[in-house]
Amino acid sequence: MDELEKIKDPWFYFNPGTGFYHIPRSWIDDLDVPFSGITGYIKRLEQGEKIERDKEKIQNEAERLRKGYYKLLRTDEEKKVFTEKLSLAKTVFPYVEEHNFYIEHWHHTIFWNKMRQLGRVFVENHFFGDEEDIFYLNRYEISQALYDLYASWAIGSPARGPMYYPGIIAKRRKMIEALSKYQPAPALGIPPEEITEPFTIMLWGIVSEKINNWLESVSEGVSSNILRGHPASPGIVEGRARLILCIDDLKKIEDGEILVCPITTPSWTIVFSRIRAIITNVGGSMSHAAIVCREYGLPAVVGTGFATQTIKNGQWLKVDGQKGIVEIIDNC
Repeated sequence: MDELEKIKDPWFYFNPGTGFYHIPRSWIDDLDVPFSGITGYIKRLEQGEKIERDKEKIQNEAERLRKGYYKLLRTDEEKKVFTEKLSLAKTVFPYVEEHNFYIEHWHHTIFWNKMRQLGRVFVENHFFGDEEDIFYLNRYEISQALYDLYASWAIGSPARGPMYYPGIIAKRRKMIEALSKYQPAPALGIPPEEITEPFTIMLWGIVSEKINNWLESVSEGVSSNILRGHPASPGIVEGRARLILCIDDLKKIEDGEILVCPITTPSWTIVFSRIRAIITNVGGSMSHAAIVCREYGLPAVVGTGFATQTIKNGQWLKVDGQKGIVEIIDNC
């Protein structure tokens, strides 16, 4: 606990989401997610398992792949470009995700908590019922509420806020609750005849064939026990489904379950050591879920389009990360 107190500021200014939104609380405010990960590590150690990653094995595999791709190149110019690009990647890679911590997570945690501090001022003056209510107003409404509050204090007359804002907040809370139950279609609009943009293909796994499959699934209805996606990380496993639609559900993951979600973020990595496989709605070979599953040796099928709409919590699944196929075996 002493070591925790030493390092948690600033390294626990990190939340289970992308960092851009106020809803998931950061570890510095809520220790449930990191402690659930620590609990998983303890269980594995007590069972005699090793929790360290075999870095030597990973480095050897990387070198094997480098040599293999190098041999495929036909000209000295191609080999020169390949070597330069690989060197550049190795140089910048350690810094690629630094923005994710320093800007998205650390900065926003402080910012959102400052907003909550202001929310408490409104709670004390009966404008809101809870400090989180401030997030139901936009920036202009907050300015108006502040003016109402200090003008009321300055002239000694009752503020309008206590009668006005609770009703607005209650209405918007219902809207957000309704919207949170909606699962959007994987795509909107008329698709192009052919998908050729590399970023869209590699990161999101969106190719022409997949769009056509999605359109067929929409027209026919999503009811099949077979889901097809992008084969992102090899391996075949079976296990119970754990459907994660919001950040708060991460703490519900049990050891050995198969994570089913719309998409993952870097801050979800702490639960990867506890699961058997991952299935996502969107993603390609270079998506976060795909990369981390390959590092952890977990099967992954990404870009299924409809996994969270088709699979229910507790269903027994078979995941084939080599073929990109998910089978719902039973509903037990």
